[in-house]
Amino acid sequence: MSLTKDHLLWGYRLILDRDPEKEVNLDSASRFVEPRSLREQLMLSPEFVQNNEKLILDLHSKLQALKPRAGG
Repeated sequence: MSLTKDHLLWGYRLILDRDPEKEVNLDSASRFVEPRSLREQLMLSPEFVQNNEKLILDLHSKLQALKPRAGG
């Protein structure tokens, strides 16, 4: 199953808090096979990282706290 234009549009809205630029071809949604691949691409974008630095650091801290400690 490939994603639709609506998937791409809502991915931008939910993850980047904006609509895609006019240059973004909504037909390119079909290159994504699953929502996870779209989500990963958007969340690894420089824009997302720059606008969500605190969130990323908080998540990193929480993930580190969940990891089992060596020798424990």
